[in-house]
Amino acid sequence: MSWTTQKKRSGVSYGKSRGLKPKERMILQSTSRKILIQTFNTIGGVIAGRRFIYNWNVAFVGGIGIMNIMFVSVTGANERNWYT
Repeated sequence: MSWTTQKKRSGVSYGKSRGLKPKERMILQSTSRKILIQTFNTIGGVIAGRRFIYNWNVAFVGGIGIMNIMFVSVTGANERNWYT
């Protein structure tokens, strides 16, 4: 059971326990929601940015690996042809 559910069941809301008027309680709730959404969006943006950088690095390193494999196979084929 969450803290807010316990407070509501006991008959005292978050705003009442702080001595806020009903209109002030509504402002507090809407501000809390806005801050929560803003924080969530900020964290989501950071995660998306890091994911983009990680994926770019993976693709870059994979490309280097493929280039290395191609280089080794071409070099090996040239060495075999050189000695014959």
